Amino acid sequence: MYYLNNQSVLIEIKTIVEKNKHKYLIGDQIYASIPQSILEISEIGANWNRALKYFTIETNLEIIKTGYYMINFDIFLDFIKKDISLITKNFFFQKIINQSLFHESFMHNIFKFKNRNLKFEDDHNIGFNEIDEYNISVLSEKKNLQKIDRFLSSKKIDSRNIKYKDLFVISNDFKIEITDKNQRVYYVKLSNLKSKYPIIKKVKLIDLKKGIFYIDNVFNWKHEIKAELFFEYKKLATQITEAIIEEIKFNSPKSELNWHLYNLTENTKYIIEEIETIFSKDDFIDSFNLMLEMFKNLKLNYLKIILENSELSNYLMSFAKTETDIEMFKNIKIRYGQLMD
Repeated sequence: MYYLNNQSVLIEIKTIVEKNKHKYLIGDQIYASIPQSILEISEIGANWNRALKYFTIETNLEIIKTGYYMINFDIFLDFIKKDISLITKNFFFQKIINQSLFHESFMHNIFKFKNRNLKFEDDHNIGFNEIDEYNISVLSEKKNLQKIDRFLSSKKIDSRNIKYKDLFVISNDFKIEITDKNQRVYYVKLSNLKSKYPIIKKVKLIDLKKGIFYIDNVFNWKHEIKAELFFEYKKLATQITEAIIEEIKFNSPKSELNWHLYNLTENTKYIIEEIETIFSKDDFIDSFNLMLEMFKNLKLNYLKIILENSELSNYLMSFAKTETDIEMFKNIKIRYGQLMD
């Protein structure tokens, strides 16, 4: 049994007369009695317009009054029966959710309601073995995945709706693409890892920094059940990052390599290495202009990143040897509002 989520619905309760006795119609079942506490609350008026309602069937019996009561239950997935199991803490409510009308017809409406805003592009079907192996869970709340900087995606993403600076996309070939918004998209193959870990092919997004894998899944059982799933696997995320680093090293021009590696990792050691490479040989001002030209080609202002980081800024400053070099660097820091006392 696998926990999916919790659901609240409003049940309609009709007090009817059958054989001169008051009885109670709920769904398609008639009950000789129901708990008094439920009766009392069901008679209190309330605005239930937006609640999901479980209505009674049509009846020719005399109806004395109609009330409503909110019940709460948990939804579990039964991978053996390929069906759902509904459980509630209240014994009487359990009788209601066990009704065939509730379990089959009404739950169909529940899932239709739940699925209405879940637009899945891929129809993956995660099995119990995968859930068990990776400890896959259901997202308990809607995650805001509108910012996915440095995520790995299973396919290209429409940048009009989602924000990122650097994105990594699984592809058949390696390439680097710069969008009209100066976003960098790295297409990577990950051939070996995809073979070793087939689950990667079913993942929608991977937060490489946190090691969180997101999956959009559809269980096509008696009901169509859409579920946003996730699992944490920091070690695999690290392996993926290392594999991307190797692809970038193999495919990128040497002059751009460290900048691309910083885009992936945010590790300032790559910027330090590149500063040393650029400034250790030539005149400071000439080297600085060369670096700015590289930034134009890369379409990212790394200078702002350097100046906002005291370690990087001080390291760059250490290459300024003459009065002219120092004055020029101070003017640049003033321009960027980063002059330190």
